[in-house]
Amino acid sequence: CYRNYYDYKNAERFYQKVASRFKDQYPLARYWYATMLKDNGNYKKAIDNYEKYRAEHTESDLETELYREKAFNEIKGCYVAMEENTKPK
Repeated sequence: CYRNYYDYKNAERFYQKVASRFKDQYPLARYWYATMLKDNGNYKKAIDNYEKYRAEHTESDLETELYREKAFNEIKGCYVAMEENTKPK
């Protein structure tokens, strides 16, 4: 609910709890946790969690493949954002 209302700080906190405690029941929690980290500007930690998501979920069903590809693209986006943040304003 926090994510849908753009309250990314609170969403990050709750996704982190779910991703660490209930990762088998809610496999997308780590993906969304990483996305909240990215949206809050914590790019390195977001990259780590996107990579964890990709490592934890290797099933070959369509939904998993889609989110694995999205995570891969988000990782690339984090690197771009980190590079852009080093440039003078």
